[in-house]
Amino acid sequence: MTNPMLNAYRCPALPHANASVNGSTQSVLRQGVMMGGMNRRATLWATVQGWVKRAWAVHTQRRALRRLSARQLADVGLSIDQARREAARPFWDMPNT
Repeated sequence: MTNPMLNAYRCPALPHANASVNGSTQSVLRQGVMMGGMNRRATLWATVQGWVKRAWAVHTQRRALRRLSARQLADVGLSIDQARREAARPFWDMPNT
């Protein structure tokens, strides 16, 4: 059965499909639609993975900041209070960069 919406579809990459869409072309178009969904999921997954990696890195850096001595903090230009405040922030409270 031919889908009338796909019959109206004009694709320069598939010139043989411009006149009418047969069953095999419909399956190719369906696969493209399905792959588009997979690409969106892959993009979402990559975004989540990136966020988790950044959150873990921030958490690790804040733990390291907590272990620095007053002299080491002075070397990087932070007071003890500033370092404590930064180290106490939750992992989801990250800079936007």
